[in-house]
Amino acid sequence: MHPWIFSLVAVLPFSAWMGEEPDLAEGLPSPESFFAAGVGERHLYHHEIFAYLDALAAAADRVEPLGVYARSHGGRDLAHWVISSPRNLARLDSIRETQQRLVAGEAVDLSDQPAILLMGYGVHGNEPSAATVTPWLAYYLAASGETRLAEWLDAVVILLDPVMNPDGHDRFTAWTAERSGRTPNPDPQDWEHTEGFPGSRTNYYWFDLNRDWLPAVHPSSEGRLRRFHEWKPNVLLDYHEMGTGSSYFFQPGVPERTHPLTPQENQDLTDRLADFHRSALDRAYEVYFTRERFDDFYMGKGSTYPDLHGAVGILFEQASARGQVQDRDRGRLYFRDAIANQFRTSLSSIEGTAELRRELQAFQQGFFEEARARGAAIGGAYLLSAPEDPARLLEFARILRLHDIAVHELALEVEVDGRVYRPGEALAVPTAQTGFRYLEAIMERRKDFPEEIFYDVSTWPLGLAFDLVHAPEPVSLPRGVIGEAFGGGRAVSIVPDEASSFGYLVDWRRFHTPRLLHSLIDAGVRVRVATRDFTMTIDEEEVDFPPGTLFVPILGDEDLAERAFSLIREVAGEHPQAVHAVSTSAVVRGIDLGSDSFQAVPTPRFAMLVGFGVNPLSAGEIWHYLDYRMGIPLTRIPFERVRGANLRDYSVVILGDGVYSELSGAAINRLRDYVRDGGTLLAVGRAVEWAVNNNIATAKVREAPPPARPEGRARPFAEAERDFALNLVSGAVFEAYVDRTHPMGYGFPQNTVPLFRTRNLVLEPSDNPFGTPLQFTESPLLSGYASEANQAHAALGAAGLMVRQGGGRVIFLADNPTFRGYWWASHRLLANSLFFGPLMREPRWSGRSEEAE
Repeated sequence: MHPWIFSLVAVLPFSAWMGEEPDLAEGLPSPESFFAAGVGERHLYHHEIFAYLDALAAAADRVEPLGVYARSHGGRDLAHWVISSPRNLARLDSIRETQQRLVAGEAVDLSDQPAILLMGYGVHGNEPSAATVTPWLAYYLAASGETRLAEWLDAVVILLDPVMNPDGHDRFTAWTAERSGRTPNPDPQDWEHTEGFPGSRTNYYWFDLNRDWLPAVHPSSEGRLRRFHEWKPNVLLDYHEMGTGSSYFFQPGVPERTHPLTPQENQDLTDRLADFHRSALDRAYEVYFTRERFDDFYMGKGSTYPDLHGAVGILFEQASARGQVQDRDRGRLYFRDAIANQFRTSLSSIEGTAELRRELQAFQQGFFEEARARGAAIGGAYLLSAPEDPARLLEFARILRLHDIAVHELALEVEVDGRVYRPGEALAVPTAQTGFRYLEAIMERRKDFPEEIFYDVSTWPLGLAFDLVHAPEPVSLPRGVIGEAFGGGRAVSIVPDEASSFGYLVDWRRFHTPRLLHSLIDAGVRVRVATRDFTMTIDEEEVDFPPGTLFVPILGDEDLAERAFSLIREVAGEHPQAVHAVSTSAVVRGIDLGSDSFQAVPTPRFAMLVGFGVNPLSAGEIWHYLDYRMGIPLTRIPFERVRGANLRDYSVVILGDGVYSELSGAAINRLRDYVRDGGTLLAVGRAVEWAVNNNIATAKVREAPPPARPEGRARPFAEAERDFALNLVSGAVFEAYVDRTHPMGYGFPQNTVPLFRTRNLVLEPSDNPFGTPLQFTESPLLSGYASEANQAHAALGAAGLMVRQGGGRVIFLADNPTFRGYWWASHRLLANSLFFGPLMREPRWSGRSEEAE
């Protein structure tokens, strides 16, 4: 037997192993023989890990494949393997059904019910010890003849999720494979240890999947949630790596930064499980820390999501070698040593779950009983609608149903606080249900916090994320208003039955309309956009059309009529649209269809600069919105190619949030020339300040408020970091006025929009009183934490501007319009800036002596 197994398990609390090599069954494929490498001798690809686990399952009576639960954007499978005693594997269906009945509040016999332990590894691709430990862990669990381990596996059913981010994992594996030498180099400055843009922490589209448990934007998260709720685990483990210079962390985290809705019993059980990890690492003479840095607040991470679902989530963080070996002030860190610690706490987690099985099951049972009672005591339901854009409401409902939260249709029309909710346009989410705890957490608008420092964001109100018509609190409803359970679905397209020989009007307020607009122009169909509102008769009824409405003129061209109609039907069949056929230019009120107030939409071709310093999350969210959501190609130009790129080929060039200090002087000059010669530049987040500081456009960034400086005696040194954090905007929702007559505001459902803010950037409004289309309200904070000084700083400041520069223009958006891919409330800011940005102009006004173009 390879000595690695002895070195890993000899320090664990098994009396039979004190100084002896463990008893391992013969005939099972070992990892070292399968991979022709020992533990940590090389990084493993996703397909290698999966192939090994399949081979092990074929030979072992303790391992069984549970099947694929999703496929990544990169085409890689995600799957679970079940590890337990042969007796449990023979009755998995019965175990799962009992778990569901327990959660539902039915009387069940738990005397022979094992605990469910979901072990998740490697949600961040460049944290390789997490995924790499899984073959050795599975082999040991399958092969060990140790009596206590057999008892634990009879008390626990393990769902092993070995590679939670296969696209990022393989990106990192390829990076190290191509840059490590035959002789490992511990120098931290070696290329192997310093990834370039975009890194491999993220998934295919550069998203952080450990923030996707709530919105479930990606297929991997959607499948993972379905599997979670099929099994309702008692404990979920989330294995990570952190900075090379650190040691080892496991929860509990910072006690004061636990979400207020998390029961104290959850934290008590977390600490009791931590005792098993402490013992395992102490025996190995490994140092660790708890109760600092990391927290249990944001309910969309792997280690916090279980806490409001009757389970206990545990985060593990191992210092990373970021390769084979790396020097640090704690001593040289080898990849194999990182794997060893993940192995130790994996076994201690199994031990702890087995020993605390009764307490964990009792907690789960009590948690859901209390959730149902609390929801019933509050009573009523959340009511939500989006009549102009049902896709937003249906996406909201999709997310809730993934979290096992019941959503219902309306049976009767009802009016609440002046808002009318109609059947077919609105949905109801009752409070009296098992999932109420999580429902409450994702709907609440919280501004007061026991602790005002956050590891992640401070708020995530889902109703605001989709800018739905709704009240933030549940409302009491008359009997009969709530109808049948909503089973999902997608919005119905409104399209004509026959081709029009005159033209079509397309509602820009629909979420998927940018896809149709791009498809039409890409097919050579001309499209114009209304810059003013009008009313037309459609099917003998007067219909109001706001600015932003698209006009597709056919004007008797029979070939064009068939091509346009076929394309409209094709796109609308998969992506809901609202399209009306027209037979005249005449309107009831407003501008006629032949008016110059209908402007030609320019051919959309978009490029985005990418490179070191650009925030890959921001860039990835823009790429995902265009490529995945809208089917629109985005050219990503690396920094080193900007100087030679023909930027004039693009209608809009995008600078996502980030620091562009690595961009050469020649490249910066190319950007200046592009704008001066008529191009449109879109700058987001920190790119706004960079563009201003580099004279690409003229605008005023509002100076941030200085931190409070106390008089008298100096503050303690130890409080400096905390004081700094209190002045951050760490994920809060601010309200802004949006001018729906300006191209930046086309298609918004109302005159205000909730923006998700992660920074304190605010622009000064335009000197032109008609030139600030996006402006924070007087009291902008809707939800989350922001100091009073930062709220005042944003009040009536500009959140979005268009600035003319030479023959072109620069569009500034202070905040990310596509935050984490689910903040649909502001997606339209991106679409409008891209499609209509080249049409934006400064309005004329009497305060200027010269005429604006």
